[in-house]
Amino acid sequence: MQQREHWKELDGLRGVLALGVVLFHFGFNSFTARHGWAGVQFPLAVDVFFLLSGFVLAYSARNGIDPGRFLYRRFWRLSPVFYITLLMAVLVSSDEPHPLEALAAVPWLGQTPINSPSWSVSWEFYLPVIAVLSGVRIPQKAVRPLLVLSLVGLGLADIWVETLWVYPLRALFGLSGGYLLYRSGFDLKVPMLLPVGLLGLSMTAAQYAPVVAFTAPFFACASILAGRHSNTALSTPPIQLLGTLSYTLYLAHMPVFMLMEQVANVDQNPLAKVVALVISLAVAGILTVCVERPLMRGFRRLPAASAP
Repeated sequence: MQQREHWKELDGLRGVLALGVVLFHFGFNSFTARHGWAGVQFPLAVDVFFLLSGFVLAYSARNGIDPGRFLYRRFWRLSPVFYITLLMAVLVSSDEPHPLEALAAVPWLGQTPINSPSWSVSWEFYLPVIAVLSGVRIPQKAVRPLLVLSLVGLGLADIWVETLWVYPLRALFGLSGGYLLYRSGFDLKVPMLLPVGLLGLSMTAAQYAPVVAFTAPFFACASILAGRHSNTALSTPPIQLLGTLSYTLYLAHMPVFMLMEQVANVDQNPLAKVVALVISLAVAGILTVCVERPLMRGFRRLPAASAP
């Protein structure tokens, strides 16, 4: 597998899904419902993020992994943008975050965080770190059966995708499913837009019949496997730019929306939502250029012994 091709297509998919989450929070489904279309079950995109993260983490650990270095890198990959956008949300909100949310990003508080999309980032940090520090290695013969169980579990959880109690299950089954998918040895050489299209149909149909959401993890896995070989519209520069901004856009758009709610009647003002989207993209670009990318480049320049 060529790393560059793998990243190119899957980053494009991540970017499109991140934009979908933004549109969902900005009222896309409410807008389409007024015109006779229920919209898209965009919260399912978060489960694809979990699968992608698990898959990529398994790829990065294919030749072994140093737990201390992994913890160090994972912290600096996720935390700076997380806390900056948390501070942004606190500054523009009348609510106060739970102390543990502010201090440790603890995801099992049974409440929605003040920057609501950030709930998934907490799981993206803690679950892989716990898995790596535990030192548990799944026997190869158990990988494929466990993969099936993980995807079935994720599919069942996705039927109730917007219910708070399934959030931990979605994170657990999604991250483990992506990890097991990489180790399974499965492959799929078809144009990536085919499984991505089926994933989109599944997410759309789930708005009308929630049980259809059960299929989404399977189409997502097919998309990930196909993405290692394809060169589709997901690799074009505009989509790649979305992929580059995906993490910062995912975390920055809600504080921007909260601010716009205070200065304009954003729910009843489509133009204000367009402005909020443009501002969100701009803020995401600033965070990517000034925070996320410099830290990642700096870490890659460190010798292995420099990381604790």
